[in-house]
Parts: sequence; structure tokens; C-alpha cells
Amino acid sequence: MGMRSETERQIRRWQDQRWVLDNIIRLYGPDWDQTRSARWNTYCGPRSTPDILLLRSRIKRLNDIPREFARIGKRREQIARQAEEKSHLVTARESYFMAALAYGTAQWGLFEPDNPDREMYEEHLVACYDKYIRFASHRIERVEIPFEDGKTLPALLHYPRIGKPPYPCIVYYPGMDAIKEDAAMYADPFRERGFAVLSVDGPGQGASRARGILLTADNSARVGPGAVEALKKKPEIDSSRLVMSGISMGTYWGFRAATATDAFKACALMLPCWEPGMHTIFDMASPSFKINYMHMMGIYDEEEFNRAMKDFTLEGLEEKMRCPFMLIMGEDDDLSPMDRTMAIFDRIPKPKQLVVYEGQKHSVELPSFPEIAADFLLDCLAGKEIPSIKIYIEIMGGQVVTPL
Repeated sequence: MGMRSETERQIRRWQDQRWVLDNIIRLYGPDWDQTRSARWNTYCGPRSTPDILLLRSRIKRLNDIPREFARIGKRREQIARQAEEKSHLVTARESYFMAALAYGTAQWGLFEPDNPDREMYEEHLVACYDKYIRFASHRIERVEIPFEDGKTLPALLHYPRIGKPPYPCIVYYPGMDAIKEDAAMYADPFRERGFAVLSVDGPGQGASRARGILLTADNSARVGPGAVEALKKKPEIDSSRLVMSGISMGTYWGFRAATATDAFKACALMLPCWEPGMHTIFDMASPSFKINYMHMMGIYDEEEFNRAMKDFTLEGLEEKMRCPFMLIMGEDDDLSPMDRTMAIFDRIPKPKQLVVYEGQKHSVELPSFPEIAADFLLDCLAGKEIPSIKIYIEIMGGQVVTPL
């Protein structure tokens, strides 16, 4: 089943534009609003290509997404179980991982808290990811981040395969349409550089939303101090070498988290969603963004949501970013206007760096930007001098560097 019709009717923009959205998906497939299947391929590797081709051939409207990703999850889970029974543990590892991510994506599109399919997919996600943790090629732990009112936020702590403990650690904030499990099975750009990575489900995200923890304009800030508190209890982590990273809407939440504590030694954010009030993403882009954010906040009245969005701004927080800072963005970002982003960036103290990809939109489709962020964070922890510069990356790969 999809969402209940009464949920869909509560949101005017969703109801009015749904037929348009389904026609766009029919033409462009599951990647109409973001690089959904391509990102999945990045996480899972080339062996997931047959799954992705099947998804692209079968997804013709929004309601197909949960069902078709769940089918991939079920098939991969069966393959993993059969491999585990035969002690083919690498095959089991990879298929359990793919199953977990497929079930995680299947939740997307079911924007109501008590949807039975969403709850079922969450159960399978957790079970498959627990199996992946058991067989993974690197060490992974489940971590609980202190939050508020005695509640905790779930997170995953990935340890690198290189270097020796205590490890430097990145607190990583995924985007609005992502969850903490969304990370590469192999060759993660952060772990490959010796970082441990703490990936969080912030308020309203993934398992946190399943626990009834809702998003507000400012409660993502508590992720920063809470993550630091949790990591200080880990002897394998060097709590004096903590950094922050985030992507897409995770740049808004990550900015608040990073500026809520002095513990972070550097911050690198990718593909910003910084427009005060977020009018562009929620009123001019795909209506799927708006209904998802409303679900994260537990608001199903559109006028109430529009009023609440007036408080969603980073203005006034810029001076609190006291560590070296990097922002990576597309020149033609279609979800967060560049002039509004730059108005905030310009008020952030130096040292800071701006990386702009020529002609790219919000979903930058050129390689290397996570690696650029990872190298910047590594340089900061190594004590290297961080010049305040703008790096303009041309479509053919050339770079133009100018001082800020």
C-alpha cells in the first residue's frame, strides 16, 4: 500500500501537483528530483547495476518507489541468507548491505508515521544492517547520541581499516532524503583517509522519526554536543580531533550542530540548503521535498508548515562558526539560490574556502567533491595553513583559484 488518501489530501501543493509529478517520473524515472539510483550505485558498487536497471524499468510513478525498492530488498535478503548458510560471507555481506539500503529507500514516499509498510521496511532495514555489521570488512558500532528529555538519537560509528587508534572522527549529517545507513560499503572517502565516521539520524530522520522524535528549526543543534559526549566515551576515538561534515539539508542541520559546541576542529559542508525560509526547495521544486519535511516535523497542515518555516534560517549564527570552514556547491543550485547562500557564507569568519562547480545544480554530478571535503578536513587536523580562497572547478576539470 502507499500513503493513505487522507494524508495526501491534507497537503494542497502535493495534491495539486501529484499528477504532474507522476508524469515526470514516467518520463525520467526514479532520479527526477535527485541522483537516487546513481547514489545507490555509489554506495553498493557495480554489482548493484542489475538491481538499478530493474528499478529504472519498473518505476513509472511515485507509488512504485516503495514497492519496487522493497522487492529488491526482499530479493537481496534472500540471496544473503542463502550465502550465509553456505558460509559465503562476502556474498552475504554485500547482499545484506544492498537489502538494507533498498529497504531504507522503500520507506521514502510513505510520509506518515504509522504506515504499516514503513514500519515493516524499518524492521527489515535494521535486521539486514545488523547482519551487515556482523560481516562487514570494517568495524561498525551502533551508538546512541544523548538528545533531550531522556531520548537518544541513533547513529552508526564506522572505524577505518588504516591507521591506529585513537582515530580522528567525522560527525556526518546526511541529507533530508537520506538516512544514517547511506554510506559506501567500500572505498568511503573519509574512512580511506583514516577517519572514523559517526553517521547520525538527526531529529525527524530515519529511525529517529520512527521513535517519534520530530524536527524543529533549531533542535538539530543538539546533535553536535550530543555526538561529542558519545564519542568521548569511546577510547578508540580521539575526541581532540573531531570534525563535522554534512550534505544537502544536512548542511543546514550540520551548521547548527557544528556551531553549538567548540569541540569541532573543522567543518566541511557539501551542496547547501541555506536559503532562509527555504522557499525555493519547498515551493518551487518537486513537492516531494515539502511533504517529506512536513513528515519530519510532524506537521500535516500546509499553512502551519509555511508559518513554521519562517524560523528556519542560519542568519545570526555565522560568527559562531569558529573553526576552519569549507562549503562545496554547484554554481546553478536549483534548491538553494546562490545569492542567499553567499550572503550567509560571506559573514562566516576566515579561514574558509568556497568550492564552486561550473554549471552544476544542487545534485553535483561531477566526481571528487566528497574527496575535496575529506582532504580539507585532513589538512585542518594536520595543522596545515588554510588559505581563504575560492576554488572554481570548470566543467573540463580545470581550477581557478582566487583569494576571498
